[in-house]
Amino acid sequence: MEDGNREQLQKLRQQVERQNRLKSMLENIYIQQRELREKVEELRQEKEEEQKDVDRLEGRGLTALFYSIIGKMDEKLTKEQREVFAAAMKYESAQQELTSIDYKIELYERELRELDGCEARYKEELRKREEAIKASDSAEAKCILQLEEQIADVDGQLKEIREALHAGQKAAFTTECVLGKLQSAEEWGTWDMLGGGIVSAMAKHGNLDDAQSEIANLQVELRNFKTELTDVSIEADLQVQIDDFMRFADYFFDGLFVDWAVQDRIKKSKNQVRQVKEQIEKVRKQLDQMRKEAEQEKVDLQIQLEQMIVG
Repeated sequence: MEDGNREQLQKLRQQVERQNRLKSMLENIYIQQRELREKVEELRQEKEEEQKDVDRLEGRGLTALFYSIIGKMDEKLTKEQREVFAAAMKYESAQQELTSIDYKIELYERELRELDGCEARYKEELRKREEAIKASDSAEAKCILQLEEQIADVDGQLKEIREALHAGQKAAFTTECVLGKLQSAEEWGTWDMLGGGIVSAMAKHGNLDDAQSEIANLQVELRNFKTELTDVSIEADLQVQIDDFMRFADYFFDGLFVDWAVQDRIKKSKNQVRQVKEQIEKVRKQLDQMRKEAEQEKVDLQIQLEQMIVG
């Protein structure tokens, strides 16, 4: 058995494993894409309806006349404008998620096309090697092939685990960013209630704007983390946590600008993000333990292979 043939077989096997993994991830992400497209359309319609309410008031029709008569025109218009802004934020956040998913699908599909035919080539190389082993009628040769297959399997597992760990690390970092912005907003909000004036109010809402942006990023990264976990065998209820967080994000966008109890909303938001962060860390610990076990298994198999070759 030549080293070149052996390396070629291992390379083809890795390509086949990657091809299968891409198909599995795409199957999952296509569902996310379809759901997000429906959500984007719903939010677009909601935004347009909210804008119509503002247009009716600014157009000075009968509705505007009524509120003018009772002296609440400015109050009603301000409320409607806030609702338009909240609807626009929700729409832009969902659109951002959809753009990210579309881009990822494009990358995955391109890589899948590049791997086209690898499974057939792998089977052909495997058949040739099996014939050579049978011709040699060597028990040692069969053991070597078996060990190489096991090592290749572990390598595939390690690649998937590391990719999932990387995705989890990014999501965990973003939760820290969100919490930092919310903490700053809460502190400025406290100062604002004590009479801090326009400076504290602007600082508070500036941090809330930043928190919204980070929450949109976190939604994207949580979906990516979920996708990377598709082929990793791990007991985790991250699916539930992600769905809960998506609903929370909508609640955050929807209520923040129409609810006067902003400080209470910020505290609740911080608690929700902390729960998500704790769940991410829980899954990362499980993944890290799996990584350590797989790395040790690979070392053990490589030792066996070396001993078999030397022997």
